[in-house]
Amino acid sequence: MIPGPARRSTGFTLVETMVVLLLVALLAAAVVLTLPDGGGAVRATERFAAHLVHARDEAMLGMRPVRVVVDADGYRFERQDWGRWQALADGPFKPVHWESGVRPVLDRDASPVSFVFDLQGGAGGSGSLVLAGERARMRVEVDPDGEVHVE
Repeated sequence: MIPGPARRSTGFTLVETMVVLLLVALLAAAVVLTLPDGGGAVRATERFAAHLVHARDEAMLGMRPVRVVVDADGYRFERQDWGRWQALADGPFKPVHWESGVRPVLDRDASPVSFVFDLQGGAGGSGSLVLAGERARMRVEVDPDGEVHVE
């Protein structure tokens, strides 16, 4: 039997596949870089959530309830001492003002919202706060067990 002409295999070579994957990755990176980020609202929400977790930890370690009071200007920390709330203003518990362009979504009467953490780290009830920025709205929720969630 006489061998016929060599058959050429069909399909893509490894180099061709790698080039296509590189192009797809570059296009995906371009899309991600052009997407608008949440701006200040995302940063402010993550920072606020971290402060809530820190306040919960302080309540457990300090063996006294800690309250975080939120108003239109920012938020502050208070600790219960002999039945009275006293402001905390040292180190990580300094009052925080909202970043420019970020505002909390409060009730019509703009009364402050507060989150209270007890000695076991629980919050005694659930609560949430929505922060609005120029391009994003983020929600921070605290469940009755004191767990902080960002949506």
